[in-house]
Amino acid sequence: MDFEALRGYYDIVARLGLSLVVILGFALTYYLLNGFLGKLRARRVIERGLENTIKVLALAVIVIVAVPFVFSILVGYQMAMLFSIAVLALTGLVLALAVKGYTSNIISQLLIVSEGVLREGEYVKIELGSGGYEGRVLSSSGGYLILKDDRGNAIHIPYSILNNSIIVKMTGGLIRVKLKVKGGDLTVERVLHMVESTLEKCKTIDKRDLTVKLLRVGDEDAEKVVIMMVEAKTLNPRNEDKAKEEIVELLVKNIPYETSATIIEEG
Repeated sequence: MDFEALRGYYDIVARLGLSLVVILGFALTYYLLNGFLGKLRARRVIERGLENTIKVLALAVIVIVAVPFVFSILVGYQMAMLFSIAVLALTGLVLALAVKGYTSNIISQLLIVSEGVLREGEYVKIELGSGGYEGRVLSSSGGYLILKDDRGNAIHIPYSILNNSIIVKMTGGLIRVKLKVKGGDLTVERVLHMVESTLEKCKTIDKRDLTVKLLRVGDEDAEKVVIMMVEAKTLNPRNEDKAKEEIVELLVKNIPYETSATIIEEG
């Protein structure tokens, strides 16, 4: 029996088996990482952009570590060192090209967000060369500024482009309405409920930035009178007059009592 040949055969089988175990180990690690990242995204801890970035980086680390390690098991340490240098150089070049735009975008995002240039809820105009976009800021994270325009479209603008654009903040848009409701069986709670449910139908105001303040409760001509102040912001400051008309019309039309609504102009 040729023991040398048998030992060589056993050595080859052992190397192949160990290599397979290493490959399966790294594949299992990557699979578990994908599942963990998916759960974090489902819970809104991270966004899809960050999830994909972590996956790419994890895959790069696996390539840099696992491939030379398996190669060293199969062919020996010295050859593995040369192969590792080649893999590292190639991977580094690929990563540098892949993350160039992403890195620029992240740096631009940090500059804009940290300086408080844009905040969620603001209505802005972004001038990009010959064109531009208008809308309310929905989100200022995840690598993109997300605007919602008057048609309900979500516009995603990369921060790397945003950093080189002109940002115009559309100020104003605050509407103040003095509301007077008169009736025999009024209660403050009932009037408040009617006002809030009515304003929910208004399409030109921001429902998240809406306040109703009680000014006075009294009697007039043997009937109860409730006076309130309604403050709201328009979704688009350019449509402020339209929003005023809509608020007044809805309040007077939908409250089944003697109702008057007066716009309070800023003085």
